[in-house]
Amino acid sequence: MVFNLRLPFALATVLATVAATGACSKSTPGPAADAPAAPAAPAAPQAALGVSDISLGRAIGPDKAVTMPMTAFGTRDTIYASVTTEGAPATATLAARWSYLGEGAPAFVDSTAQTIAPTGRAVTEFHVSKSDGWPAGAYRVEIFADGRPVGTREFEVR
Repeated sequence: MVFNLRLPFALATVLATVAATGACSKSTPGPAADAPAAPAAPAAPQAALGVSDISLGRAIGPDKAVTMPMTAFGTRDTIYASVTTEGAPATATLAARWSYLGEGAPAFVDSTAQTIAPTGRAVTEFHVSKSDGWPAGAYRVEIFADGRPVGTREFEVR
């Protein structure tokens, strides 16, 4: 008697295929139509605002960047500060506080603030002028982002 080994193997293959097909065709109950949706993933944290550069000069270009950085100014100059920031917070407030550093304690000159909504690298411009001329001496501009100090530049008026 000749025993055929292919027949039991073929039968086993058919049975395995039927069992696998039956397991795949079973329906599993899905979520009910009125079931609450899974909570959304929390929003990604906002990119913090950082200051990468503060430049001073007598003029700015269309991109708000100082065209020729300098630290010494004339008594009748308008003094510009270009603040380069990195990051993408929804909004941030940049402020510039200008001070005269003459004899004694620093004297407040001016302060301005701007709300910005950068989407990466951005340049913000601040400026200060004095119609009757600046007293000669040392000055400082301090830059703040959302109330925290982020940079200082000192300059001189001659």
